[in-house]
Amino acid sequence: MKILIADDEALVRQSIVLFLKDLGVDQEDILEADNGLSMVEKLDLRHFDLAIVDIRMPSMNGLEAIRSARKTSPDTDFYVLSGFDDFKYAQEAIRLGVKDYLLKPLTRRAMELILDSTISSLERKQTQLIETLRLNIVSLLNQPDHPMVLPHLCHPLLLVNDIAGRVLSLSEFLEKNDEKILMIPYGTETGSLLFLFETSEYPGYYQEMKKTLARFFLPGYTIVEGKPFTVSDQWNTDYSRMKKLAACRPVYGPCRLYKSNCRPPALDPEVEELCTQCCKTLSAFSRADHVEFSIICDTIIQKLPQTEEKNPESARRILSFLTDAYQTEPLSGNNIKQQLLKAASVIMQIPSARDFKYEEITAYLKTHYMEDLTLTGVAALYGLSPNYFSTLFKKMSGSNFISWLTKLRIEKAKRLLMETDLTIRDIAGQVGYYSTSFFIRSFKKIEGRTPSEYRKSLSLP
Repeated sequence: MKILIADDEALVRQSIVLFLKDLGVDQEDILEADNGLSMVEKLDLRHFDLAIVDIRMPSMNGLEAIRSARKTSPDTDFYVLSGFDDFKYAQEAIRLGVKDYLLKPLTRRAMELILDSTISSLERKQTQLIETLRLNIVSLLNQPDHPMVLPHLCHPLLLVNDIAGRVLSLSEFLEKNDEKILMIPYGTETGSLLFLFETSEYPGYYQEMKKTLARFFLPGYTIVEGKPFTVSDQWNTDYSRMKKLAACRPVYGPCRLYKSNCRPPALDPEVEELCTQCCKTLSAFSRADHVEFSIICDTIIQKLPQTEEKNPESARRILSFLTDAYQTEPLSGNNIKQQLLKAASVIMQIPSARDFKYEEITAYLKTHYMEDLTLTGVAALYGLSPNYFSTLFKKMSGSNFISWLTKLRIEKAKRLLMETDLTIRDIAGQVGYYSTSFFIRSFKKIEGRTPSEYRKSLSLP
C-alpha cells in the first residue's frame, strides 16, 4: 500500500507518519508533499492507494489538487484534513468523491480506521483481480494455443524439487508473499508453477521477489524462469523450454536458478531418457509409491552402463544428482543398485496409520500456530513424507492440514479482534501470517467478512 500525505505543516505530516509506522506501515511506502502542486506531481508519477490531503496549502489548495489528481488517480482513496469546520469545503469535498472530511488534529484511532477501510477496499479489489487472474491461468494451461491478453505483466517460474521426500504445498507460496506482487501458484506433474504479476504500486518488484524465492528455496529446489508476457502467443513454446530445462537438470546442474534466456542442452536420446527417469524417481518417492519407484530404479540401473560407455561425463553428473537427491554415499555403477534399494526400503518403513500421533500433532499445532508452519516441516518432525502425512491427517481430522491450521488461526484472530485494540496487521503477525493481505483473504473466506467488518459487528447493539 502506497500512502501520500499532503500538508504544508511539517509537524502535522510528521505526526501522521508516526501514526502510520506505529500501525505497521513501512516508511518506504509513505511519501510526503508540502503543497498542492507537489501532491499532483507525485500522483502523476506513481500510484497511491491512499492520500490524506490538507485543504489550505500553497501553490494549489487541497480541493483543487484533488480535482486535478482525479484525472490520473481515479482509484486513490482521498481523505480531506482541515483545521476549519466549513460547510462549503465539506460540500466541495463530497462532490469530488473524497472518502471523508476530517478535522485536525487527526487522532491515532481515526488513522487506524482510515487504514483499515483502505485495506478492506484494496482486499476486495485484489480478491476480484486474483480470481480473474486464476481463471486466466487455468485457461492458459488448458488451452495454450488460445490467444490471451493478461491484465498485468506476468513472470512465470517453475520450481522442481531436487531432494527426495520434499513436497511444496501451494499454500506455502502464498504465505511467503509480501503483498507487493500478486502470486498465482499452480501444481503440475513437472513441479510447482508460480505466476507472479507486478502491480501499479510496485512496478519492477519482480526482481526483488525472485531473489527472495531463490534465498528461500535454493538449495533443494531448481527454479526455472520463464519469459515475462502479457500476450500469451509465445507461452506454449516457452513453457516447453522450461519443462525441458527442469527435466535435464541431472546433467545440467540441479539446485540453481535458470534464467529466462537459458536454453536446454542438446542431449543424446539415451541421456535425456535417463534424466527423465531420475526426475520420476523423486515424484514416486514423494508419493511413497514403492512399486513405481522400484520399476523406475530398475530402468535406471539397466540404462546406466550404456550411458557410462558413450557419455561418461553425463553419467557422472547423473550419479552425482542421485547421490545428492537421496543423500547416500557417492554412487557409482558398482553400488547404485544397492543404494537405490536402500532408498526404496525407506518407503516401506513409513509408519502405518495406527501409529499416526494425531493428538500429539494437533497439540503441537495449537501451541505453535503463530510460527512459520508448513506441511513439509511438520511432517518431517514426525518422520513422515508430506504426502503420507497429509493423507493421514485428513483422514483423522476431516480436513486437510492447511484448512485445519487456517481455521485454528482464524479462531485465535477472532479472539484478538474481540479482546484487544491491536491493528489488523499486528493480529495477522500474532496468528502466524507473514502477509496481512493473505490473512484478510483467509479470514473473509471462512467468516464471510473482513477482520475490520467482524470487529465493527462486535460493537453493534
